[in-house]
Amino acid sequence: MIKKWNEKVEKMFEQPNNTVDFEELKKSYHITSDNQQLENISYIFSSVVKKEDIALLFTQLSSFFEVGFMLEKTSSTGLCTASQIFAYSKHLSQLDGLKTIRLPNADLFQVMKTNAISFLTKFGLEHLDSEKKMTGFFVRLTQNHSFVVMSALAEPWLQLRIESLQKTLMRVHFDS
Repeated sequence: MIKKWNEKVEKMFEQPNNTVDFEELKKSYHITSDNQQLENISYIFSSVVKKEDIALLFTQLSSFFEVGFMLEKTSSTGLCTASQIFAYSKHLSQLDGLKTIRLPNADLFQVMKTNAISFLTKFGLEHLDSEKKMTGFFVRLTQNHSFVVMSALAEPWLQLRIESLQKTLMRVHFDS
């Protein structure tokens, strides 16, 4: 009986991305408004964060930002590919066929503002910001890993959120 229940739960989480109704997800999604909770993530990752733990850190951000991309450098040419994506707390599992992109050469933990709709369009995911209200932010964590997070929060709350994210990431010790 437990095995059947476990199989049903696994099937729920393995549904293809193209069957997800993002408009319904947007309606039911509630962003966490407490920036202190975002800053507390650094306590969870108080030991050295290895490559495989960066993905776990990334998943923690899904309640603070509407959309997020974890990008990983794939070659010495500087091209990056999305290794994880979340949208409205739903983690997208089918990432095959997404384009590789060139990212700016930024300092570690430097936050760079980017046009969210332009970034989403590069991956064919512009429907995630159909109202064109989101702002994107790029942060390099290591030489090979970066995050792009997006939010539709209004200023000055958005600026406070990004400052909290930067503080959090700077407290985490990433294994190069």
